[in-house]
Amino acid sequence: MRIVFTDLDGTLLDHETYRYSAACPALKALRRRDIPLILVSSKTRAELEPLAQQLELSHPLIPENGSAVFIPLDYFPTKLLGPEWQQRGRYRVLTLGQPYDQIRAALAQIKTALANTPVRGFGDWSVAEVAAATGLSPDEAARARQREYSEPFTCEAQPDLLRGVVAAVSGSRQSAGLSRVPLSLQRGGRFWCLTGPADKGQAVSILLSCYRRQYGPVTSLGLGDGPNDLPLLQSVDQAVVIPGQRLQELWDQRQSHWSLAPAPGPEGWNEAVLSWLEHAPLSLSLNSAEAGA
Repeated sequence: MRIVFTDLDGTLLDHETYRYSAACPALKALRRRDIPLILVSSKTRAELEPLAQQLELSHPLIPENGSAVFIPLDYFPTKLLGPEWQQRGRYRVLTLGQPYDQIRAALAQIKTALANTPVRGFGDWSVAEVAAATGLSPDEAARARQREYSEPFTCEAQPDLLRGVVAAVSGSRQSAGLSRVPLSLQRGGRFWCLTGPADKGQAVSILLSCYRRQYGPVTSLGLGDGPNDLPLLQSVDQAVVIPGQRLQELWDQRQSHWSLAPAPGPEGWNEAVLSWLEHAPLSLSLNSAEAGA
């Protein structure tokens, strides 16, 4: 069995327009072969569901940087999933992160510690402000604010200072019953993101284990464009880095099973997936990919 795990913004979706039309040939090829395409994103479940419908996908979803795994009911036999998988609506859900209210409480402590530096999360913004900051439509921005486990935010502090404050908050005694809430700080294409102790790789590995128990040997492909995709790329059999704004930072951590797509965004995604389907490995150097970008 073959499976594809993909990041969205800057990977399957164009970073600026959020369009995926250039990837349609590979998307159709995956559908023809009945190869599951798993969306693994910092986006919320409310954002992933309509996109999955557009793409004609009925597979599990991994939202908010790996904070949970949502598997449609009856996708796997009930006995395959343990009691830790809770039924929620039309899904069985494994929660790996922290509830949103705890993440927001932690962000409030970070704001206090950085009193002279503005810190604003999606929970502080109106729908119109989120739309203006992201280029999303009002409806899309409203779905982006329907967060369950994580909080994107802006902060002008130096990265090392911010990371130090987050580490201090994570290890401190929390108020309102929030004792030692473990936190993870990730940087995406537009925002910092505060989450619990979860990442894309952990969620991908758990889902791969489910597929293997049900179907036997699995060959997996992962695609991403930023440092927050590193755990995803480390968890699959073959990984493809899509050239983007933070290419060098990610490529510096490359491993032997990684390749570089020949173009950014959905164009590069399309070529990489078609190449994988035809068993033709990509063998581009970083310089040649930058030239193509």
